[in-house]
Amino acid sequence: MKTPYTAFFLIILFFVLDVVSKMLVVHFLDVGSSISVLSFLNIVHVENSGIAFGLFGTSSFLFKRILLSSVNIIVFIIVIVMLLRRKVSSSVSFGLSLLGAGALGNLRERLFSGYVTDFIDLHIGVHHYPAFNIADACITTGILILIIRRFSRKSI
Repeated sequence: MKTPYTAFFLIILFFVLDVVSKMLVVHFLDVGSSISVLSFLNIVHVENSGIAFGLFGTSSFLFKRILLSSVNIIVFIIVIVMLLRRKVSSSVSFGLSLLGAGALGNLRERLFSGYVTDFIDLHIGVHHYPAFNIADACITTGILILIIRRFSRKSI
């Protein structure tokens, strides 16, 4: 990506995809209900008040809201600063765009709702991976891209 405009476009695109997908789940599914899509995939409606995979779900509401919102804001600011650097490769720019979109998506929902809507339920038989959302997938994929890029022959 030659300019940061492409990266910012991707941030907005994935952010909108996250927001719209969460809105659809909230509108069409009651909390706790699910729809089987494939033999290994369900769409569920989970309100996650903790951090990744529900950790710290029993901590005080105000503590979680302040801590997790602060982390998302810091990550988003770091992403923007790094994207404005001139010598960022296309793969790093894409990874940062995904990371920024995910941080922004979860920040928005946590600030307005106090929790994050998770809805993607991957499973093998009765063994379920913790439910997640598009923002979580963007964050994870972005971090993986940055790690792979960092340990490849070319440095960031």
